[in-house]
Amino acid sequence: MKRILATAALLIGAYAANAQTKATTPETAKLDSLMKLSQRYVNAQQPDSLYALMGNDFKKQISLEQAKQITTQIHDQLGSWNSHELKSVTDGVAKYRAIFANAPLDVYISRDAEGKIYTFLFQPAKD
Repeated sequence: MKRILATAALLIGAYAANAQTKATTPETAKLDSLMKLSQRYVNAQQPDSLYALMGNDFKKQISLEQAKQITTQIHDQLGSWNSHELKSVTDGVAKYRAIFANAPLDVYISRDAEGKIYTFLFQPAKD
């Protein structure tokens, strides 16, 4: 009986620690909102709307035409973007696991001082 209680306490402690590392902060809530909008615009094939979420530094690196090509490729090759889950946040950059119809991807996102997207990077999912 003591062994069962000790195991249960350990599992509850591990669950609580995991919940704390993924706790919602004001910054992660804002990043999650940007991820939801990104998902909506990728699925609706609205690259103009997605590009409007980007900050000036991002736009200096990637043009609207390039963003359109990337958005089209992602949608055509991976299918619908079904869901995403926050995995970690390091130095203001959040890592999400995005689940598409055909494959998962890791998506990195951060915000600039104006609240616009600064980092927006898709990579093959790593476990």
